[in-house]
Amino acid sequence: QVVQRPLDAPAEAPLFANGKDVFGRSPRCRVCHALLNSLNSRMVPELLKIKAKEERRLGGGGADSRAVRYGLFEETIERYVQGACATQELWHSRETRKHCEGIMEAHEDELATAYTRWLKKGAPEETDGWSWNWEVCYKETQSCAEERDMHALSEFADGGTGASEP
Repeated sequence: QVVQRPLDAPAEAPLFANGKDVFGRSPRCRVCHALLNSLNSRMVPELLKIKAKEERRLGGGGADSRAVRYGLFEETIERYVQGACATQELWHSRETRKHCEGIMEAHEDELATAYTRWLKKGAPEETDGWSWNWEVCYKETQSCAEERDMHALSEFADGGTGASEP
């Protein structure tokens, strides 16, 4: 049975009476996906800029290229992760904000560690074997069931409306 979507529902797709969307995602799972989409759209470009700048520095030769810089990415990751639930995408809905804050209270360090792990693996694309969904929403936060996390985040991009279908 499909019910009217509450005003504060985190997904744009219709929700069923059990609170799940057309993909079978619980509200917490949808919020984990929204959290990752928000962080990835804002933080990943910044991390990639820092990474490129550091690679140029290391390849430049001279004393500066031999210097080890600690905490290069951690400050940026911390800044974005700490304010993750305050973004427009996640703050506007009380229910979404509640789930986001719950995820962050319990798993903020694990979320930051996932971004550090991603960088250490060379910042791979999802098509290169890295899955944000698996690494964060399943492995680190247990926000989604295993069968949901075997899919790339991009598969959930249209919220089940079919807008991204060819």
